[in-house]
Amino acid sequence: MEFINLDISHLDDVIELQNKQDNYMGVPKKDIDYENYFNKEYWELWLTDPNHQMTGYFKDGVLKVMMGIYYWKLFPYTTLGNHFADPTLGFKGMMLNADIMAHCCEEALKRGHVKSYIFNGRAHVDQKRRKRYFGRFEKRTNGKWTHKTEEIIPAFQMTKWKGFKMIAGMRAWPMETVIRSLTLNDEVQ
Repeated sequence: MEFINLDISHLDDVIELQNKQDNYMGVPKKDIDYENYFNKEYWELWLTDPNHQMTGYFKDGVLKVMMGIYYWKLFPYTTLGNHFADPTLGFKGMMLNADIMAHCCEEALKRGHVKSYIFNGRAHVDQKRRKRYFGRFEKRTNGKWTHKTEEIIPAFQMTKWKGFKMIAGMRAWPMETVIRSLTLNDEVQ
């Protein structure tokens, strides 16, 4: 499976995949101001700014899965986000997201970034699937990265931590969310 770094020439592909979604983190798009958040300017930034990197997987010329990496400026950390999969893939899309997340961690490591944060909805994936997801991630990275739940944020509330607020988009979400970290194991560094 080959992942490619997306650039501005992929803007239409990115918007098309994003438009296929009927929800975000399990919440209907209409309940989270989706169109104003994920607009054309947002994706142009992700596809052109050197501190942002979008990675994707194409099948038969169609973008099926994508994930973004934001490279922090103050610490050797990243935030992984904007992970979208074609809804027709079902659970396979989630497993492809685990693969692309492993690839993104390796991309970040090439730049010296040894820790990544992930923000997502907690309830839209059951514990069994989440365990399979992170098991696949660990297999793809040969166990080089440790994942940990940093904070569970109740619905309609914001975290008290400024850095986590930034990761969560400086807003409260209408569902329980979670911030997780992926840290390169000490023996690998």
